[in-house]
Parts: sequence; structure tokens; C-alpha cells
Amino acid sequence: MTNTVQRKTKQKKSSSNKEGMQKKVDRIVSRFRLGQHYTIERVALISGAAVVSGSLLFGSTIVYAVQAGNIDFSQTATYNVEFRSSRTNQVSELAGFWKNVEGTRAFAVIKFAVPANMSTNAEDYFAYVTGVKDLGTSPKAADVSQATVGSIYSFGDGRIGLMLEAPEGFDMQVLNITMRAKKELVEVDSTNLTSENMKAQGYDDSFIDHDQWRIMLNPAAETLATLPALNDEQIDLRALYWQTSMTDTEVGHRQALDTSLSRMNALLGRIENYKEALGVTSATIMGERVSLIEPIPHESIRGDRIEGLASVDVTKQLAEDPTGKSVPGWEDKTFMAASLDNLMSEGYQYNSYRLVTDHIFGGGYDFDWRNRTTLDGYLDSVIPGGQDAMDWITDHAYQTKETWNATQMEWVLSNGDRLEDHVLSEGAKPLIDLKNNLAQAYQDYFNEKQRYQRQLLQQLLISETQLDQAVENTQVAQGSDAVEFRF
Repeated sequence: MTNTVQRKTKQKKSSSNKEGMQKKVDRIVSRFRLGQHYTIERVALISGAAVVSGSLLFGSTIVYAVQAGNIDFSQTATYNVEFRSSRTNQVSELAGFWKNVEGTRAFAVIKFAVPANMSTNAEDYFAYVTGVKDLGTSPKAADVSQATVGSIYSFGDGRIGLMLEAPEGFDMQVLNITMRAKKELVEVDSTNLTSENMKAQGYDDSFIDHDQWRIMLNPAAETLATLPALNDEQIDLRALYWQTSMTDTEVGHRQALDTSLSRMNALLGRIENYKEALGVTSATIMGERVSLIEPIPHESIRGDRIEGLASVDVTKQLAEDPTGKSVPGWEDKTFMAASLDNLMSEGYQYNSYRLVTDHIFGGGYDFDWRNRTTLDGYLDSVIPGGQDAMDWITDHAYQTKETWNATQMEWVLSNGDRLEDHVLSEGAKPLIDLKNNLAQAYQDYFNEKQRYQRQLLQQLLISETQLDQAVENTQVAQGSDAVEFRF
């Protein structure tokens, strides 16, 4: 009789705990609304039927690592980063996992190897989330230990995201997330679809009936990086996509622009050096001592100059004053622009150069890229109002590319003769060498400036149009049809 009473008491407590958790979830639902982009407004969490029930089956690599003491749960945020769906054999990877500063929100991005084989509709995916207990010995599904809501994002570019929100903070708990693709766009690969094979791979029979893969994450891990876009109560889709999917590419664009400016600065310095040499280099040609008159370069590069500090000077100034106030123009940078500069490849030292010119090559651009990012926006200052950005950029690119051969400048001697009339003259070699060196420096600068204006700056504008398009295509699904938790 006593045992019966105890069992009833435990059942009541368990039921009470679940009801209490559901009330917390309901409060979260009423509090969090992430904006007009949500395609499903109803948010509910069902703590009943489990997609994955009973014992959890994991790949041996994870279990053995835990048993061997190679995993510190408090420091480990991700436990597997590459996945293969159970039925269609589609490969994907964990492209990133972040949290907010408060530790109440986490976001994971999954990137598909062949985007065309997977749906771009957020409602075509489902996630079931459980906790994990006894991971190092006999892993089993457990309740998620804190009230949590979730949503699935589809960016329309072969990436989907899983957002988890726990307003009271995530507990130090590994989460087992079963991701399911509700639509199969390619033929099912039935080779391994047996209970024995599924078990050997760490899956239960639900992976036979549904196209699924498993992710193991710990949102409370101390080493998990923070993402600024997750800090605001209302998610800004533009900032979220840019910070999770575009920063690496944009850092590459910025480094290429920075390198190009450094190269142009070096070439202008070389040109000045050779121009100075014109005044001190002479030769005896046909018995007369003559020098070479400074030629007139192509109008597209006349008067150009580079302003700012070299990379070594920027590094020195920042070491002395981390605020950057001593670096010209540093205070004008947006927070994101400064952040991207600090993400350039290891060992790369950026400069603060800017091109000062009166000429823009046909199909080229001249705008301040240093102090802003594509997230801050360049297009409004470049594209005429009311025009489609991508159409305008495409039409602009069709403008004729300018050509110039620096060796065809007029190379005149101080006595009025043309240098080309004396190329075979004895003693003319010093002037011919100087002419060739100066012509090459001019040519290299002309080519680099045109590449900078026509190609490198254009890449930033194209990236911004891609960002705008991604935001327009983003879908977000919420509710029990999208993410369900075991409580």
C-alpha cells in the first residue's frame, strides 16, 4: 500500500512539474514575438509524444571521447559538425553556433552541400529536442531542463537555422536535436535503411521512416562565441544573416581592397622615385648631354594620391592607444566595420589608406568602404533613387573598360628630340632603362586602380544586394510543427 501511495505521489509531482513548465513556456510565448517575418505566429510546446524515445543511440566516437574524459561539458558547445540525412543521404555541416551575451538565446546554422536537393521552405523542417543523461556510459533521452522555445529559419541559399530561446538561461546540459526534412526532393537511398544499420550508426527506427540527422549542442558552454545579432529582444533578420553567413566573405573583400590600396601607394611611391631620377639622370647622345623630360600620363591617373597610414603605423598607433583616436578616420568607423578589420587573416596588418582622385574609371566606383559594411549599407549612396540595385550595377558594369599603353606616352629629350629616335644610339641606355621603369610603374598603377574601382568595390555592392535578397527570401517557422521539446 505504501509503495502505491508513493507512486501516486511521484506521478502527481511529475504532472505538477510538467504543468509548471508549460506555464513557463506559455509566458515565454506571450513575451517573445520576433517580428513580421515569422510565417507561423502560434507558438506552443507539446511535452507529450516523443519523436525519439527511450534509449539514445550515439556514434561510438562521441561516447568513447566522453568515457575517456576527453570532453569537458562546460567547455564543449558542439559535439558533431558533419551530418548525413538518413533516407536521402544528403550531406550537411554545422556552419556556426552562437549565443547572446545573457546566455538566453542560441542559434545554429546548418549548411547543405547541395542546396538544390533540400527544400527552401522553413515549414518543411522539424526539430525535436531532448536533453541527454548518462552520455559517458549509457546515453538516454532526458527532459530539457529549462523552459525553451524554438524556431527554424530558412535563408533560401542552402542554409537553415535553429533558434533556441530560454529566457531564464540555458542549464549546463547537452541537447540532442533530431532534425527532420519533411520533404524529400531526391530519390531515397535504401541501402542502409534497416534497423541493424541504423542502430550501428547511432540511430533509432524513426530514421528509417523520416529523413533525419542528429546534432548535439550545449548552448551553455562557456566557450560558445557570442553574436551581437542575438542580443536584441527582437531579431533583426538582416543583421542575423549578415553576421552568420556573410562576414567571412566580406572580410576577404575588405582585405583585398586594403591590399590594393597598399599596392597603389607603393606604385605611386615608385613613380615619384623614377620621376626624381629624371632630374639627375642624363646621357650623351650624338655628342650632346641630354636628359628625359617627365611624360604626361593618362588623364585617369593624373593627380592621384593615397592618404592615410601604413599598416605598421596603424598597428603602432593602436598599440599605444587602443581607442584608435590617433588613427585618421578611425572614429568614423561603425562598430561592425571596426570588428571586420580585426577579423582579417592571421598576421595581416591593415592600413588606413584611401584613394584621392578626380577620375573614376568607366564602370567603376569611388565610395568610402572603410568606415561602413554591407550591413550598414553602401547602395543608397551609390545607386540613383528608385532604380533596382542589381539591374543598375549590371548596366554600369557594361561601360567600356579603358585601355592605355604607358610606353606610348611621349618620351621627349631635353633637346626636343624623341627618345624613340635614338634607341640605337650609343649611350642612350640609361635613359631607355629609366623610361621603361617609369612606364611600367605607371602601367601597373593604371591597371591596379582600374581593378580597385571596377572589380573590388563592385564586389561589396553585389554582396549588399545578395544580403537584401537573402532577407527577402528568409522564412521563419515557429510552433510545435517546427520545434518540439521534451519537458
